[in-house]
Amino acid sequence: MKVGFDSRPGKDERGIGRYARCLMQALRQNGQVELVETHDPRRCDLFHSPWIEGALLRPPVPMVVTLHDLVALKRRGEYLRTGVRFKLRYLAVQRAARVIVPTQTVADDAMRTLRIAPDRIAVIPEAPAPAFWPRSDDEVSSVRERFGLPERYLVWVGGLRQPDPRKRVAALSRARRTMPLVLVGPPGRWATELRGVHLTGAVVDDDLAAIYTGAHALVFPSDDEGFGLPPIEALACGTPVAACDVPALREVLNGSVRLSDVGDLNGLVRDAESLQRPAPAPPTWTWRDAAHATFDAYREALAASSSLRVVLTRTGVVLSPDGGALAKMLPFFRLGIGGPVAGGRQYVPWVHLDDVVGAMLFCLGRHEATGPVNLTAPTPVTNADLSRVLGRVLKRPAFLPVPGLAVKSLYGEMAEIVITGQRAVPAVLERLGYSFRHPDLEAALRDVLDRPG
Repeated sequence: MKVGFDSRPGKDERGIGRYARCLMQALRQNGQVELVETHDPRRCDLFHSPWIEGALLRPPVPMVVTLHDLVALKRRGEYLRTGVRFKLRYLAVQRAARVIVPTQTVADDAMRTLRIAPDRIAVIPEAPAPAFWPRSDDEVSSVRERFGLPERYLVWVGGLRQPDPRKRVAALSRARRTMPLVLVGPPGRWATELRGVHLTGAVVDDDLAAIYTGAHALVFPSDDEGFGLPPIEALACGTPVAACDVPALREVLNGSVRLSDVGDLNGLVRDAESLQRPAPAPPTWTWRDAAHATFDAYREALAASSSLRVVLTRTGVVLSPDGGALAKMLPFFRLGIGGPVAGGRQYVPWVHLDDVVGAMLFCLGRHEATGPVNLTAPTPVTNADLSRVLGRVLKRPAFLPVPGLAVKSLYGEMAEIVITGQRAVPAVLERLGYSFRHPDLEAALRDVLDRPG
């Protein structure tokens, strides 16, 4: 598959540039596609625009667009983008064969605001770049000396060339605090006029990792986000995070950070100053995972553009004692030494084997079934919920935590499903009227385990 990839946003210092650079590198390492850096994809099989500005109104080949957020549409009065060009960009997104979004929050916005069908949207999270890991005391001391940083400080990271209303950096600078505030990012004139802050200017990734590592905490005052890369970068460097409680951050960080009321920046800073190390672990999703999921979106886009009806099934953890993830879990749970994996907060898309077969037969008989179809139960659960219910069905305790490394050695390739997780729902099956035989997890587990083996 030859994919034209618009690499122009890779020069951006903000999160969109990070996304483009990291995804290109991971796709090349993945080796499943031939990646051509271009925004003229006429000689390619498919075109991927990783930003809305590159979306083509009349693409010559099937197009995939990454939509990072819809803030400009939701808050037009603040962003003043209402011209014809602005509207044409979103029209181009609506015409894409597949739209990649970083969170279910953005997916919901896209379905509601742009009326994009759920089966044309792929939720693919982002991840910290490989450079982000806890740095040594010597590296921290070096950046502290070179950038004139204080011994203890709060840090904020992002674009400072233009003021962004949702980032609320100016308001953060005025909030009451007892620690110095360090702002990282190339500044515009407005940022240099902020009082009581320390500006580092642009920094390379190794220095940024050391600045994260040396900070008391990352403070993240955004009142709207599509994903939020700085919090997971900070967690990857071992630094705790305080952020405002907005839907996307709640979805991505899921208990890993301190969430504060959006309207109380003084409280946000107070929470940041009260945080202690060690910080919780960051989400386990990697850019390698993102590249695999993006390749699946490419395949789905090509299939959707074909005249042949193609159904691409996305199967969750199949409940069957004869194989798969459940069969590997059962011996430990029966001994009473099972429990939640890698913290247990990640969602586990599950489905009974009867419904896998039933849904496939249903799709064969329904002409409207086409493209990606999630073969998952309509009631997604977290890994902790799955462990608790399985323990109850087996009448065994199920509270011993299982580290991610142990799961990888036990499950092999299936470990990604168990560790990373995704809140997948069977939107297409439900829309077409499929009736699940086993929609409830506990009843499904009892049915599977009561069957004679």
